[in-house]
Amino acid sequence: MTLAVYSGIALLLAWALARRPQIITLTLALSFVLAVLATQTDRGEALRSILMGLDGLTVVVMWSLWKCYRSERAAQIAVLGMLKICFGIAAAVAGMGAAVWASGNNALFVSQVLIAGGFVNGFMAWLGRSHDGARSGGGGLLGHLERHP
Repeated sequence: MTLAVYSGIALLLAWALARRPQIITLTLALSFVLAVLATQTDRGEALRSILMGLDGLTVVVMWSLWKCYRSERAAQIAVLGMLKICFGIAAAVAGMGAAVWASGNNALFVSQVLIAGGFVNGFMAWLGRSHDGARSGGGGLLGHLERHP
């Protein structure tokens, strides 16, 4: 299972790097590589601490990118990174199982990669075009519905 999750995230990261080879995506790729290396050496609470430290470093890098360049994507990734840290602290305090914590952490990381790669922007643009097409009477997202006066 772990290999399948790592492979899926690695493929998504490679796709994101191909779409947008910027410092934001490179930072997430480096964070992923370091996280995978950490999982090969540590387990339990030590691993959770290391991964939360990596998330903290990612937040610092993204915050500085947002501060210097006003990058909205960097700000969104920083907020998700802070959410990952808060989730890790809450999981440790509540005694949450490692599998549940890892699943939540991986889901938040995938969200960060989707934002960094521009996939979320592309989806929102498609959704906007579909909505505009439906409003103008063309096909689009809701074009199959009948219009009633």
